[in-house]
Amino acid sequence: MPKVLIVGDSAVNGIDHLFPLTTDHPSIENLIIHIGANDLAKKQSEILKKDFSHLLSTLGNLKIKVLISGPIPKAGRIDENYSRLLMINRWLIKECSSKSVNFIDNHKIFWERRHLYRCWS
Repeated sequence: MPKVLIVGDSAVNGIDHLFPLTTDHPSIENLIIHIGANDLAKKQSEILKKDFSHLLSTLGNLKIKVLISGPIPKAGRIDENYSRLLMINRWLIKECSSKSVNFIDNHKIFWERRHLYRCWS
């Protein structure tokens, strides 16, 4: 039986429907939730923060270890979306820490490492 479940969505508010998967798989000990960056295009940072806060509060009800996998920056592009991504990433680091949720800082992992963006076929 699997001990780790990895779920994700391109937007924060799409994650809620994935939580029943944890009850479908009682052997799960770790849940990794990857959040995409599609919400950044809406340019509504405060609403995005509220959505993340709601998600983090919901995670507190789960009886398993949870990790949030943060948004991945686009390779080599600095624009308005990059600034929003960096801002929300910094906010997530603090917010996850305050809620005792582990955070995977994909920005730190992927930034200026173009070789990690290769497509394998």
